[in-house]
Amino acid sequence: MEWRALFVAFITVFLAEIGDKTQLMVVSLAAQHPSPWMVWLGASLALIAATTVGVAVAQWLSLWVPAGVLRIGAGVLFILLGVLMILDVI
Repeated sequence: MEWRALFVAFITVFLAEIGDKTQLMVVSLAAQHPSPWMVWLGASLALIAATTVGVAVAQWLSLWVPAGVLRIGAGVLFILLGVLMILDVI
């Protein structure tokens, strides 16, 4: 089993989500609802579903596109989205 991949993915997603708007939304929902564990379950299932889509798309793309190109493309897309978000604020 690829334990290194598991730990890198866990740490990366965990650190990226701390203080993220999604986490803040979950805090708000959990504070409002009498069943915070159901909020946790719903948020966890949503993160699992979104991650599953990402992994499936990456696996499908990797059949035709080399991993290095995917990594560079993802980086460029990340920067482009950041620039667009900054321009929208300004």
